[in-house]
Amino acid sequence: MKNLKLATVNFTLPKTKYLLLQTIILYLVSVVFSPLFFSGCTAENEQKISKDISAENRTELLQKAVELTKEKNFGQAEIIFQRIINQKSDYQLFYFWAKLKIAENDLPAAITKFRKASMLTRKPQIWLELLKFEMETVNEFFPNDYHKFLEFAGKKDKLTAREYYRIWRNRH
Repeated sequence: MKNLKLATVNFTLPKTKYLLLQTIILYLVSVVFSPLFFSGCTAENEQKISKDISAENRTELLQKAVELTKEKNFGQAEIIFQRIINQKSDYQLFYFWAKLKIAENDLPAAITKFRKASMLTRKPQIWLELLKFEMETVNEFFPNDYHKFLEFAGKKDKLTAREYYRIWRNRH
């Protein structure tokens, strides 16, 4: 027997009735709140996103995801990023996805996406943005990423990275 306290009245229910009551409550909560959680996932949007992505459509979808992020429509942007990654991932996808995660204030996910973007390219601006973000958040991966970047960075970019390292070290 389980005791269930509702308001100030004590009820004693057999275990099966208690489980049945829990199931009913969970069902009612899901019916009431599921439209709030899934309002951005309309059938029309899912159908648009679920089509195979050509190179031109991929670029358009990336731009759409960036626009949605700027408009703070994070759920729709996330759906687009998820769909694109199933087709082909590259540094641009992870870079813009990191921007979405920053906008959502999901810093650990943002760093993960930035790091994936940097692993797929040697573009200094991507690496410097990663290092700057890791410096600002005093991230533990900073020294590792910093040393990787120095292996291929140009003189001017190395100076910027060294400044980030100095700041990171002072904060750490």
